[in-house]
Amino acid sequence: MTNIPENNNAFLKNIEYKNILDAMTESIWIGDENERTVYANPNFCRIMEYSLEEMIGKESYVFWDEESTKTVKKNNSLRKQGENSKYEWVLRSKSWVLVPVLLSWTPLWNGWTAGIMTDLREIQAVKDESQRLQELNQVKDEFISLVWHELRTPMTGIRGYLTMIRDGDAGDISEETQHFLDIVIDESKRLIDMINDMLDIAKLESGKMDFSDENISPAEISRMVVEGLSFLAKQRGLTLICECMPEVEDVVIFADAAKLRQVLINLLGNALKFTHAGWTVTLRLSLQGGAILFEAIDTGIGIPPEHLSSIFEKFKQVDNYLQKSVNGTGLGLYICKKILAHFDSDLRVKSIEGKGSTFYFSIATCTDI
Repeated sequence: MTNIPENNNAFLKNIEYKNILDAMTESIWIGDENERTVYANPNFCRIMEYSLEEMIGKESYVFWDEESTKTVKKNNSLRKQGENSKYEWVLRSKSWVLVPVLLSWTPLWNGWTAGIMTDLREIQAVKDESQRLQELNQVKDEFISLVWHELRTPMTGIRGYLTMIRDGDAGDISEETQHFLDIVIDESKRLIDMINDMLDIAKLESGKMDFSDENISPAEISRMVVEGLSFLAKQRGLTLICECMPEVEDVVIFADAAKLRQVLINLLGNALKFTHAGWTVTLRLSLQGGAILFEAIDTGIGIPPEHLSSIFEKFKQVDNYLQKSVNGTGLGLYICKKILAHFDSDLRVKSIEGKGSTFYFSIATCTDI
């Protein structure tokens, strides 16, 4: 232990928390009523490049630069009145290195003062590192976005030519070849969908997604979506219906029609995937106060309760038998939630495992009702 002058021993022995002060990451300085150093913890000694023995008895002004000394003297009256004060100032080390700190002056019961200092260089280093990571993350996002853009064009072309070959545009093919091509086309479509999802995420998270909001009819948009998905529903042996309550027929909302269609197509597409043949999927629109409530209702296999809180996370899929029967990237619901946030809306779900799920959201109307 450092040898401390006898006149300070009584004070230090009365500090029950000395070990805590010594372990603190902040720099601690304690001075008497004449601004002479009584004690300093190891961290203060380190940044000041003094030993404790060298500091004891020195006036505090030895450790500050000229401007900071003026500030301290101005605040002496506050401390003498027993008031705390906090401000930025600059320490001057033994080798005249300037150290910016955030200083908090705390008067003690015996007229002495404790100065608690945070090294602002460390805070700045954290800020600089955070800025550097943000810049690297931006570069990464831009690179990934560029890669996905470059992949989408050739993949779209490949799928187009494969479809032409399957349809006989390049000559007759056998049934077996046609079967293989069907598989390849489906897989290429899945890859293109994933690329499109990744591009959407990059735009949404960077704030670069374009929205063309205008007054649109939610009933009209919903019927168009259901009509477009009807063929897929029939292929899977399902019934897909659109239920628009009478009160919503003339209601208008202010939204991007294409983005709203994207959300509805995604929700209904999921519903069709997870509903067994012979059952029904419903898109229902109703008026709830001053908003249109959209509900995508399926009679499918439902979602286990323990997964309801996490299904909207990026790349999240239900890790059970649902995932074994349906391929997906786990991006669709995340994208829907991000898009709806632009409309000041939130995507929610209620589900009973084995009986079905309802995904729902509402968008405020802009029609006097």
